[in-house]
Amino acid sequence: MQHQVLTDEMQVERQLARRGLRLRFSPELEAQFESETSAARIRMLFMQEVVALLFYLFHSFTDFALVPDVVPLALILHLGIALPISLIGLVLLWFNPPPALRETVVVGLGVLAALITLALMLASEAPLRDQLATSTAVMMLFVTVVQRARFPYAVAACLVMALANAAALGLLSDYDRARLVSDVGTLVGAGALMLVACWTLERETRRAYLLRLKERLLNSALDDMSRHDPMTGLENRRALELAFGVIGREAHRGEDIAVVLLDIDHFKDYNDTLGHMAGDEALRRVARELRAGLRAGTDRAFRFGGEEFLLLLRRTSLSDAVLLAERLRRRIEAAALPHPRAAGSVVTASFGVASARTGGEIGSDELVAGADAALYAAKRSGRNQVWPPLPATRADERPTDNQVRDAG
Repeated sequence: MQHQVLTDEMQVERQLARRGLRLRFSPELEAQFESETSAARIRMLFMQEVVALLFYLFHSFTDFALVPDVVPLALILHLGIALPISLIGLVLLWFNPPPALRETVVVGLGVLAALITLALMLASEAPLRDQLATSTAVMMLFVTVVQRARFPYAVAACLVMALANAAALGLLSDYDRARLVSDVGTLVGAGALMLVACWTLERETRRAYLLRLKERLLNSALDDMSRHDPMTGLENRRALELAFGVIGREAHRGEDIAVVLLDIDHFKDYNDTLGHMAGDEALRRVARELRAGLRAGTDRAFRFGGEEFLLLLRRTSLSDAVLLAERLRRRIEAAALPHPRAAGSVVTASFGVASARTGGEIGSDELVAGADAALYAAKRSGRNQVWPPLPATRADERPTDNQVRDAG
């Protein structure tokens, strides 16, 4: 999977089909959601907080008109408390804090602004002081709809602001009780609607993420299918072309690259005698033996066509590739898959090996052609062997099983 995708399409479908009020995903998907969306959310929140802070400082001048008797206190609260805390919050957001801290900062700054305004209202004796209470609704709107705080944090912030607003208005001795009930009821109703909007916005944000993730997973699955042979599970020729392209771009100059081309011996006779179903199973069995015998990190196996397979070996010299091919030849023979017409009565394979160094004159086509020529030499020499022959001190000497295992 790409982009560190930790989920599968089935899990995404379950999340999309889920009903109810719960917004959070499963723990694994929630962690992935935060990992992939937090950077963009931080950028948005940071810019919003900067704009909000400038607006807050500008709007604070209205305090001087509504509550002129507490201007010194207003300056202390706005410039001595709200401004430094807001700057600290911006610094925290800049460094991409964990989700819980991020959302706490978001709602905390809004609650702080509302509480400071209510404190000025209580400290003043000006006749228009109660007008400051309207700022609570503005801050609730900013937190829930503009900043789209995560729903549980938005609920907590709105609850604190609504209770503080009701308590502050209740402490005003000259505030009409009927008006108090009406204003608080209106604020609570507006807050409830804002929370509905907040929940809906977060739900749509999460659903949009799931749909994008589903599309990524589907594209990844289709891309994976386009690069693999459905019968054997090995990579196909398209994947081979891409692999050669990667080597051409990334391999260091002078890196040894080896290609091993192998062909199942007398496979047509096997198919003709036992049928294509048995032939398909033989191909899958050989593919399993190849996968089991390859070295992790350097070797890749491809179905080249029909009963032919190709191995691409990075950082592997010709002699090492020949030894690895011999080990795989013995694995296939030792699997003892019965062959009705073969001389040894079991399925075997012939191997051709070629190698080159990156940065030289030999390209991928020439390298594969060299392995193909070596394969035909192995078949002409009697099949069930590796060509070029294994290095030995005498012409009739073959390496021991231990030597072959050590080479792999």
